[in-house]
Amino acid sequence: MTPLIARVVEQQLTQDVVPLRGPFSEERQRWLGLELMRRLGFDFGRGRLDTSHHPFCAGVPSDVRITTPYNADDCTSSMMSVIHETGHAKYEQNLPAAWRGQPVGNARGMIIHEGKSLFFEMQLGRSRAFVNVLAPLLAQAFPAEGREVFAPENLFKKLTRVEPGLIRVGADEVTFPRHMLLA
Repeated sequence: MTPLIARVVEQQLTQDVVPLRGPFSEERQRWLGLELMRRLGFDFGRGRLDTSHHPFCAGVPSDVRITTPYNADDCTSSMMSVIHETGHAKYEQNLPAAWRGQPVGNARGMIIHEGKSLFFEMQLGRSRAFVNVLAPLLAQAFPAEGREVFAPENLFKKLTRVEPGLIRVGADEVTFPRHMLLA
C-alpha cells in the first residue's frame, strides 16, 4: 500500500459508517439503475440495460447496450457500475449524427471514453450534490433498509470510502489510478 493510500485509510478509521445490510433484490437494483440512467439523460429509445457477470457498455450511437451484475449484499456496487457505464453510453449517444461515418462522428478512443465514464462515476456519482438526489431514490428502492443507512452523510462516507483491493471494477477514486498504472 502506498503512503498516500495508507494515510487515507487510517484517517477513515475515525469515521463511523452505518453498513448496508441487504439482501437487495435484483429487481429493485434494476429499478434503481434504470432510474439513475434516466436522470443522467440516457436515451432508452437508443439503448438498454441488461444483466451480466461484468459491467460493460457496447454498441453504436443508435443502439448502446449497458450491462451490470447485481450483488445481493451491496446495492451500491451495481449502482456505481451503472453510473460508470452510463458515462460511456452518453458519449456514444451524443456523437454527432450528421457526421457518422466520418472521423469527427466516431468515438475518439478509449481515453476519452474512460474519461467520460470516470467523470460520471467518480466525480458526479460520488459528489455531495448527487448523493442528495440519490439518498431518497435508495430509500424508495429499499424501504426496509432504514433511514440511517441512506442518510446523505452516511451515503457520502460509504461512496467515498477508500478500500484497497485487487479488483479494478470496484476501486474507489484514490486507488483506481493505481490499478490503471499497473494495467
